[in-house]
Amino acid sequence: MQYVKGSDSTIQADAVNGSVVANGHFKLPTPHNIVDVVHYTILLEIDKKGYKYTIDDVYLLHADRGEKPEKFTSEKLVKDLEVSGPTSIKTEKQLDQMDMIFQKLIVLIRNRILNNTN
Repeated sequence: MQYVKGSDSTIQADAVNGSVVANGHFKLPTPHNIVDVVHYTILLEIDKKGYKYTIDDVYLLHADRGEKPEKFTSEKLVKDLEVSGPTSIKTEKQLDQMDMIFQKLIVLIRNRILNNTN
């Protein structure tokens, strides 16, 4: 699974400060008629003590296939959890899927760092 890809993705390395910034996106599993794409920025900082990461600027582009996508910021998604009914259920499922994929991304980064230091 590729997490940083496509023409909108950029990777900027700063060897002096030991950091990398990347813009990435991934698709959420959805029925064929719906397209949900999560966009994010990740900052990875590495020093002698270890590494830390920051995932920021997360938003979801949601569209029915063939329609113009609608942008949902992470703040909007969290607010939608407070609404009862189908909106809350759908939002919770989307956030759970996003969380699982971000966790996989973090594990991949950690494993790559550990493999390169051994």
